[in-house]
Amino acid sequence: MRFTITRQDLLKALSHVAPIAERKSTIPILSNLKIEAGNELLFTATNTDIEIIEKVPAQVAEEGKTTLPAHILHDIARKLPDADVSFETKETQMLITAGRAKFALPMLPADDFPMMAGAPLPFKFTITPDDLIALIDKTKFAVSNEETRYYLNGIYLHTLEENGQNILRSAATDGGRLALFDVPAPDGSKGMPSVIIPKQVIGELRKLLDDTSADVTVEVSETKTRFSFEHAVMTSKLIDGKYPNYLAVIPKGNDKTLSLKTADFKESVDRISSVSVDKFKAVKMIVSKEGLTLTASTPEAGTGTEDIAAKYDGDTIEILFAYRKLLDMANQIETEDMEFQLSDGTSPAIMKEKDNDHFIYVVMPLRL
Repeated sequence: MRFTITRQDLLKALSHVAPIAERKSTIPILSNLKIEAGNELLFTATNTDIEIIEKVPAQVAEEGKTTLPAHILHDIARKLPDADVSFETKETQMLITAGRAKFALPMLPADDFPMMAGAPLPFKFTITPDDLIALIDKTKFAVSNEETRYYLNGIYLHTLEENGQNILRSAATDGGRLALFDVPAPDGSKGMPSVIIPKQVIGELRKLLDDTSADVTVEVSETKTRFSFEHAVMTSKLIDGKYPNYLAVIPKGNDKTLSLKTADFKESVDRISSVSVDKFKAVKMIVSKEGLTLTASTPEAGTGTEDIAAKYDGDTIEILFAYRKLLDMANQIETEDMEFQLSDGTSPAIMKEKDNDHFIYVVMPLRL
């Protein structure tokens, strides 16, 4: 095998595929990536749960296939001079040359490399990168990291009909907050199985989305998803579990609306949190007809208070939140104005963009 590739193209491809390979594995070949040089150059990495195949621009002088240590190759590529990189097999090693730098990496047989089944999945549709990015970014921060509730360790992607329209919705919750975001359901998605996409898959998918402007083809089954880009295909297993009925936690009786400027709220929460150093990192919202007051107080760090201009015409409410949950959600609001829909000081609050029902956030108050 012999081929030449630019360092830029090599590094871009490795940044997508190398993170999938195992750093330490009882199966050594899972720490490698597969390289196939034929009419095109393909890089493949897998950990048996996720597989990414990427087509890489290159000049192939001699066809062949092999596997190389993925993370070592990625580290080398990051440190190479900005020059064309030549690959050539010699006996049991791959010789890599760029400028005056030369490396020889050990190879393992390509025939031993595991591949996920590439059969078509029953549901198939295309979606714009912008819609897929929004489905991810508007909800991923609320994914749980608690391993005992493994079914919350991903984004719940599903279709439903609401107000006579078919929508594709992403949902995520960690038990203390809930994030929902909707886009119009693409043709072919209606009736697809509801799936939980693992957080690692979401992270790698997001990287691929940063490097494309073309529509993405999505395939779905009960156990797998596949995302096909112009130059890459990612196939993954899904979380095998039942997602909870998140609709049950969306409050129905929140009839008090607080309206305010998004930037004012985000900046104020960030400032007041400086003195919130206890384990809860709590910020109190005092909502009244005079506006909104944020306060935080801890014996170690002192007290902070800030008033924010806001519109509210209801009874005074004092409600305590973890500041990080407030800030994570507010950072996803893109409109100039935002709203809280409240009930009382102990019930969940709804946060949303003003006059936009395509996504909502629900946050549970703290009870100290």
